[in-house]
Amino acid sequence: MSSVAYYRAEAARCRELAAKSQDADAIKRWLQMSSEYELLAESMGALPQVGEPSPQVQRMPMQQQEIQQQQAQAGEADNEADNNEANHKE
Repeated sequence: MSSVAYYRAEAARCRELAAKSQDADAIKRWLQMSSEYELLAESMGALPQVGEPSPQVQRMPMQQQEIQQQQAQAGEADNEADNNEANHKE
């Protein structure tokens, strides 16, 4: 399935879910998503096809800074634990 077909299928799925929903807010969100998928399909249709597989899930790489901050926090916690053990042994 090409990207255009994928996005059109997702738009149709969102419209189906909107039709089945009883919640007015949910209906509004499903229809908004349907419109956005249609716009994506139209924009993809304007691009030349390169034979890439359909995007099933888009993954965004984590920023390196967040990883470094997590590692620094983990290192500080380890140092604190080591210091507490040393103080209890004395």
